Amino acid sequence: EYSFSKAANVVKNMAPRRAKEDNVVEHYYINIANEVDTTHTAIFMAEDGTDEYVVGQDFLHFGVTGKTMQVYSTQNSRNLSFNYLKNSDCSVNLGGYVLEKGEYCLSAKANGRALVKLVDNVTGAEVDLLHDKYRFIADKGSLDNRFTIVFSYVEEELPTDIIAGEENSLVVLQESEGVVVEGLSIGENVWVYDISGQCVNNFVVKNEKVYIDLSVGVYVLKTVEKSVKFIVW
Repeated sequence: EYSFSKAANVVKNMAPRRAKEDNVVEHYYINIANEVDTTHTAIFMAEDGTDEYVVGQDFLHFGVTGKTMQVYSTQNSRNLSFNYLKNSDCSVNLGGYVLEKGEYCLSAKANGRALVKLVDNVTGAEVDLLHDKYRFIADKGSLDNRFTIVFSYVEEELPTDIIAGEENSLVVLQESEGVVVEGLSIGENVWVYDISGQCVNNFVVKNEKVYIDLSVGVYVLKTVEKSVKFIVW
C-alpha cells in the first residue's frame, strides 16, 4: 500500500494495490533540494503499469501548501503526486506551484534500471537527473508542464566495452566524450537522434571510422539500411 501525506482528493474506499517486491516495481523520486520526503513526486514502473489514471494505482491532486515549491506530474489533466506506469521508454510531464520567486533545485533518486533525463521546456536545458542536480529560476505561480522527465532503458545484454552492436555490422564504442562508430561505408548518409526523437547530428561518412561528439544520453544512429541504439555514459 502506498500513501503520501500531501496527496489530496484521493478516491475514498478504493481497493489498495497488492504489495510488490522492490525488484518487481521500480521506484523513481523527483525531489526538491535532493531530499526524499513528503514533497517528492514518485513515478513507479512495473509490467502491469499504465499511462491511464486508474483508481487504486495513481493518487490524485497535489494541492497548494505552505511549502515554497511543490512539484507534481501531469497525467490526463490531473496533477498527481504518484504515477504507476509501464516500465518502458516513456516521458512524464512535470509542473509545480511556486509561492515565492527564486532559485530552485530538482534531483532524483531511484531504484530502477532506466536512465532519467530532465528537460526544461523553457530554457531547453537537459540534465542527467540521477547524477546531477538541476537549478533553475522560477517566478511565483504555476509551472505546468515546464519540465519533461524522459525514461530510457538500455539493453542489459550489451557488453560493457561495446556500447551497442547489431547483426547489421554497426558497432559503437565509447571514446572520451563521444563515440566511435565502425561498420559505416564511405558515402553513406548518417542521422543521430536523441531519445526524444530530435536529430542531433547528420553527416556523410568520409572515413571507415567515424567519431561523434555527444553528451551523456541514449541515442539511435540510422543510415538508409541500418540502425543501432546506444548509450553515452
